[in-house]
Amino acid sequence: KIITAKGEFRHNIALGADEEFLPIAKIPDSISKLAVTAASFLSLQIAGVDIAVEKGTGKAFLVEVNRGPGLTYDVKISPEIDEIAKFLGKESGK
Repeated sequence: KIITAKGEFRHNIALGADEEFLPIAKIPDSISKLAVTAASFLSLQIAGVDIAVEKGTGKAFLVEVNRGPGLTYDVKISPEIDEIAKFLGKESGK
């Protein structure tokens, strides 16, 4: 989840936005399904999927799908690193 300053329209961390890591259990099923569908459509097993959710309505908009997801390399706050490692370990054993 990206958090921007009030009145700021840019949601880029490099431009000063903050990121908040959400446990997968807190991500609504509709958002998870949209992300998985978008990545699957492009035949990507690992992807960074940007989804914007409209305040007030909760309507989700697919913004983009990235082949190389941006990752924060601190497993204490960003557990996806461990999950990707587990996934790759399973895939390499096939």
